[in-house]
Amino acid sequence: MKFKIALILFVFVFGNLFSQNKYRLKNFSTTDGLSQSSVIAIHQDKFGQMWFGTRDGLNKYDGSRFTIFRNDVNDKFSISNNDILAIEEDNSGKIWVGTYNGLNCYNPISNRFTRYLHTKANHTISNNAVWSIREIGGEMWFGTSKGLTIFNKKSGLFTSVFHSDDDASTLPSNNILSILRTKKGEIWIGTTKGLCQLISRKNGKLSFKNFPLNTTDLLNVQSVIEDKEGNLWIGTKNKGLLKFDQKEKSFVTFLSNEKYSEINTDIRSLIIDKQGSLWVGSYDGIYILGQDKSLQKINNSNNSNGIDKVKSIFMDKKGSIWIGCYYKGVNLWDISNVNFSNYNQTSKKIPMSFDVVSSIISDQNDNIYFGTEGGGITIYNKKSEAVSYINSKTGQTHKNDIKAMSLSEDHILWIGTFSKGLSAYNTISKRIEDNRIAPDLTDLLKESGVYSLKAENKILWIGTFGKGLIRYNTSDKTFQIIGNDISKPTFLTNNMVRSILIDKQNSIWLGTQNGLNRISLQNFNPKKYKIQHFFYDHSALSGDDILTLFEDSQNKIWVGTKARVYIILMEKNSIKLVLKLEIPLSLLFTPF
Repeated sequence: MKFKIALILFVFVFGNLFSQNKYRLKNFSTTDGLSQSSVIAIHQDKFGQMWFGTRDGLNKYDGSRFTIFRNDVNDKFSISNNDILAIEEDNSGKIWVGTYNGLNCYNPISNRFTRYLHTKANHTISNNAVWSIREIGGEMWFGTSKGLTIFNKKSGLFTSVFHSDDDASTLPSNNILSILRTKKGEIWIGTTKGLCQLISRKNGKLSFKNFPLNTTDLLNVQSVIEDKEGNLWIGTKNKGLLKFDQKEKSFVTFLSNEKYSEINTDIRSLIIDKQGSLWVGSYDGIYILGQDKSLQKINNSNNSNGIDKVKSIFMDKKGSIWIGCYYKGVNLWDISNVNFSNYNQTSKKIPMSFDVVSSIISDQNDNIYFGTEGGGITIYNKKSEAVSYINSKTGQTHKNDIKAMSLSEDHILWIGTFSKGLSAYNTISKRIEDNRIAPDLTDLLKESGVYSLKAENKILWIGTFGKGLIRYNTSDKTFQIIGNDISKPTFLTNNMVRSILIDKQNSIWLGTQNGLNRISLQNFNPKKYKIQHFFYDHSALSGDDILTLFEDSQNKIWVGTKARVYIILMEKNSIKLVLKLEIPLSLLFTPF
């Protein structure tokens, strides 16, 4: 496994290499753990967890795995129905969930749902199909298939408001699909027969003003949002995207007829991103309307199925956009993905020799070396954009399974392989020079994996998978093994050395499969030295599996393990734990 932070650092350093795809999306589907592939509602709670409502269950996503909530006929504290329509968190941290059969309030502390169902009694929710939820003041507002219901959290009472053919100040329809509270506190309601604004609330009576598009057409309003200028954007099922000027209280033109006709007429969801662009989720996909009136339809280049039948769009606290689709799961756009392009064996610009890349390094001549686990090394020159290879196909080497690389000051690229030991490549002459390796060392490593390398002056430190650490002097071709012999006073905590770091204080850190080791290189004597052990239990002879090491600009050492990240600082002869991050494995590592 490789620590993703390393790859992120690489891409930002060499970001100018990569073509920019502004709207590359990541897809989550049932194969990733989603309960069902139609995502109708999306929300993010105060802890940053994402909630997805599908046609078969409520999903909580913590960045690593999905937790699914479904109805259990034998559990009265389970959710009332699996067909989820709306999700909203209130200011106390409770999650309100609207379904096709009942309103639910989830308490994350007790892990229980409280059900609110329509009955013939007074002060119950007006209908069991709950399409929209908003917290306004100290109340919860619910749009249902038969009226608007307001829940007072203090009194615990529901009050419902309905359409009446005999009163023009009532709702235009009982089927409420969207609720919006503007920055000024105005409340707008989108129904299947029009858009209206709450204009008064006296003695329990709510009065509304209807704003029709014209005298003949009824608006089926599916989504309403407000932009920073205070304009309303309305997504309708039958009239496409509309813009409403709140100052003039009228619908206004925002695009030419030709460009406007490009947008599908069935608009399900709207969101405005942090750059001020309007994301329009429609029956046939996503449109993005820029502040400069540019219009772009996007497709997911990472998903051959594309994006269509969009039902929900949500912007999280980071500014990432989540897009829920019928039948195609949920897609995530994150601005950090702008800096990344994917290169594989079929890429035109940099066709990789193999798709599993285990190590990356660059030289002073603008060459970038990609070590792969099956295709040798792919070399890309940033200036000429030429691509070349070192592998069995080019006849230069038979060692295709690359695990580690390190470049020495004399322009030798040292190459560690999965099962065929060590190799040396002269980056000037462009030739393999394995004669630089002592025959005894070649024999020692011929059936061993070399998982980490660090060239420093004339010394090459070799981390092996089973034979410990090897200190190789490339000048006189002598070497020394530092291993896991607990009978000796100085020993490695494990012979499987995954990572090597030489810090600014001239100490070498060794991440093993069983703990972290440190050796001071100040006045290093190969015959007499000390090894310090960290994240290792001497009584149990066990420790953390250390996968990667990194030193930041403040001399802090980042230690990546299978379960967490430690940030440590060396003080005298001991370490100070600065921070411990319990981060899901799937967020930190990519399997190899």
